[in-house]
Amino acid sequence: MKIVILGCGYLGFNINHILKNKYDCEVWGLKSYYSSKIDKFKEIDVFNIEQLKDIDLSDKIIIDCVSLVSNTEKNESILEIVKEKYQSLFDVLKEKNIKRYIMLSSGGTIYGDSYKPISETHKLNPKSVYARSKYILEEMIKESGLNYLILRPTNPYGGIFEPGKTQGVISILIRKSLLEETFNLWIEEESVRDYIYITDFVNAINELIKHEVNNDVFNISSGEGKSLKEVIKTVEKITNKKIDILNTNIDIPKIHSIVLSNKKLIEKTDYKPKISFNQGVKKEVERIRKELNL
Repeated sequence: MKIVILGCGYLGFNINHILKNKYDCEVWGLKSYYSSKIDKFKEIDVFNIEQLKDIDLSDKIIIDCVSLVSNTEKNESILEIVKEKYQSLFDVLKEKNIKRYIMLSSGGTIYGDSYKPISETHKLNPKSVYARSKYILEEMIKESGLNYLILRPTNPYGGIFEPGKTQGVISILIRKSLLEETFNLWIEEESVRDYIYITDFVNAINELIKHEVNNDVFNISSGEGKSLKEVIKTVEKITNKKIDILNTNIDIPKIHSIVLSNKKLIEKTDYKPKISFNQGVKKEVERIRKELNL
């Protein structure tokens, strides 16, 4: 089975790194820190339709890890650009008869707030420009005529990173703790999130591919909520260092609590999360210690 991964950032690289041992994988995208570390990398602007016209995509699975909108974006005009670019891309992919299009949406932002585990049928409430861009793409892919899977992941962490870069609050907290730097806190310590270690995240994708699930929506999560206060305490315990916290404010819509139910994923596949939160944080501490030569 052949898989083409669009986007060569943190997620695209780590998905390829894990799945390449099971499938014939190729990564397309713009050059990045990760691109030189990928055996099968093709430098392509995936929204440049001319570059795609002569490429055979028949019977290939596409995993889209491209993000045109940052999670701090405020300019709503970018949503029209997203629509235009993706409509052209979907038209080409349909013409080329791909096997399946797998979209990475955003389980952490598209539902809005909830203090109970959210299922895939929960009403959507995308507040930020970033979340609305994901909602728009979900609706577009459902109408595209392509076989699709929409994945709503929570907060993947761990794996392989560009040195000095961070992915999410866990790695930021670990780095701040180890370097004894101040952590700028811009949401409440009681805010709750659902975190999933990268290998469990990619294993969920693999299970859905293996079971040939089409035209459906799945949460990808650990199913376990952790408050920011709990995350901070866990990092402090494992690093054995207190973190200096500075309360700040950023003017973007904030989600106070979000935990995703993974019941549907477990029922439809053989998926089982293997890395506990403590195990995942320990792995991240080890990785960052090595990176910092500590």
